Amino acid sequence: MPNFTVDQMRQIMDKTDNIRSMSVIAHVDHGKSTLTDSLICKAGIISAKAAGDARFTDTRADEQERGVTIKRVSLYFEHDEEDGKGSIPHLINLIDSPGHVDFSSEVTAALRITDGAMVVVDCIEGCAVQTETVLRQALQERVRPCLFVNKVDRCILELQMEAEDMYSRFRNAIENVNVIIATYNDALMGDVQVQPEKGTVAFGSGLHGWGFTTERFAKIYAQKMGVEKEKMMQRMWGDSFFNAKKKVWTNVQQPEGIRFNLMDVTLHTDAIHRGAGQIMPPTRRCCFAAELTAKPTLQEPVFLVEITCPQEAMSGVYNCMNLRRGCVFEENQREGTPLVQVKAHLPVSESFGFVAALRQATSGQAFPQCVFDHWENLQGNPLDKGSKMEELILNIRKRKNLKVEMPALGDYLDKL
Repeated sequence: MPNFTVDQMRQIMDKTDNIRSMSVIAHVDHGKSTLTDSLICKAGIISAKAAGDARFTDTRADEQERGVTIKRVSLYFEHDEEDGKGSIPHLINLIDSPGHVDFSSEVTAALRITDGAMVVVDCIEGCAVQTETVLRQALQERVRPCLFVNKVDRCILELQMEAEDMYSRFRNAIENVNVIIATYNDALMGDVQVQPEKGTVAFGSGLHGWGFTTERFAKIYAQKMGVEKEKMMQRMWGDSFFNAKKKVWTNVQQPEGIRFNLMDVTLHTDAIHRGAGQIMPPTRRCCFAAELTAKPTLQEPVFLVEITCPQEAMSGVYNCMNLRRGCVFEENQREGTPLVQVKAHLPVSESFGFVAALRQATSGQAFPQCVFDHWENLQGNPLDKGSKMEELILNIRKRKNLKVEMPALGDYLDKL
């Protein structure tokens, strides 16, 4: 039975400030409709037993047969939000949009009538091609996204992953989504990147009907430790560690892809002079100095571009990719058609205006889809004076309000 009455629904509809319209968007088979079933179950519209298998929003026969959502379906259910004044009912218009690439127009139509979009990402598979497509559509319609990292149950039950490995997968999924947001973000929308510490990322399992955000745990520990919830949320994600004995938080620096070889150590004979407070500061400076002498460089994100076009348009594809530092590495003919499937790598920094340029170069015959693929080293040496990489680094330091100069090796010398 529904958890609300007709009279309650009618009363909520008069309070327009408490009405939200939300689209659920994702790559096909990332668990969108299953998650929607769990939300509908929370409203009492379907039973907990049926949630996950009911595919309640797949109302058409072809949707049930194919197992994919084709048409958008609106439904209502009550949502309670705790704001310190007790439970306040909200009305959510939930739209389960299609995830298949053939129904992108349905996603656009759904986004145009919604206030926000919940992007669902499979934490095992990560961001896929259609994830970027639907997220780009949301940003073009100026719809603010939030992220739901789905299928966490697979990490626990199926893969039996360690906590650190699970955290790495979650962080990787969030970073990939933010790369897409940064690529297509509209300046008028401001900063819409999703961050667990801001409460815009949730983790859970649509199949089993559970989920959480860092805000939920921050409320518990903020009350226990007597601090503000917002400050606690900043500590709930990232490289932070709470020292229970000293009752202090410390930041744990975890450089990725770096190995330090410890060749020789001479410790002070007096134990009082070889504690962590004496050892860690010089060790930290030594590691920074070692990084400067190890030929450091910068990396840039690179898209995997999948292009479908006729054979006669291939020259335009190659010309467009060459002008943007792109590299075609695979070309396959589709059997029984005159179309060619092309795969290429394209730096994210070169992707602005790429779709329009490709359409122009191929007379509108090429259809590209981009998704984040990997990081790649930039050419050059950042320590060379006047180099392009040094200029890029100095601009970054200026933007971050850091000292606008390259760190010198002498800054990390310890003097006895």
